Amino acid sequence: MTSLTLFVLFGCLHACTYADKIRYTNEWIVEVKGGPEVADEIAQRHGFKNLGKIGNLQDHFRFLLQGEVSGLHMSSKSEAISQEEQVINAKQQVVKRRVKKGYTAPVDSQWYKQWSLKNTGQTNGPSGLDLNVEKAWLQNITGDGVVVGVVDDGLEWTHPDIYENYDSFASYDFYEDDYDPSPEYSSSEPNSHGTSCAGEIAMVKNSQ
Repeated sequence: MTSLTLFVLFGCLHACTYADKIRYTNEWIVEVKGGPEVADEIAQRHGFKNLGKIGNLQDHFRFLLQGEVSGLHMSSKSEAISQEEQVINAKQQVVKRRVKKGYTAPVDSQWYKQWSLKNTGQTNGPSGLDLNVEKAWLQNITGDGVVVGVVDDGLEWTHPDIYENYDSFASYDFYEDDYDPSPEYSSSEPNSHGTSCAGEIAMVKNSQ
């Protein structure tokens, strides 16, 4: 039995944030010592409404500025609240807009055979029964930085589809008691299942 760990780097879609034009909201995150009542008093004194504590964050409250906000940075409001003795920090929130780059199918000569990733019925089975990986890529879920451990019958880690994303330091062959999880192929025991699973998880993009 072989244990192996793989880096999963599934896609090339990256989200980006509009940094050239920052738009501010009418909400502030304010750290206030003294509890909700003190936060209420400070909020009212400066034209805000205390929307309450933020989850389990200690002493952090959401302040809503009454009336319309132009979307500009209102530093004077932040400075005025910060002058309060019980206020540790006050920060106006910004709108986070994200956009995904257009997705294109992998340029891979064997992509049409990958029924587990995109099942079009190419093996005479029901189409659509796959990992829905393309929908994940469209949501900018690429697996970048994710580490996956697979316990299986071995890994052909020198394969060009896998080598780049293989983690040798975290892999071990418990059958042979060494750090090389390469399978031993034979007619009776093909030992190819681990390599197949690893390829689905961590194959490089656009492999030929």
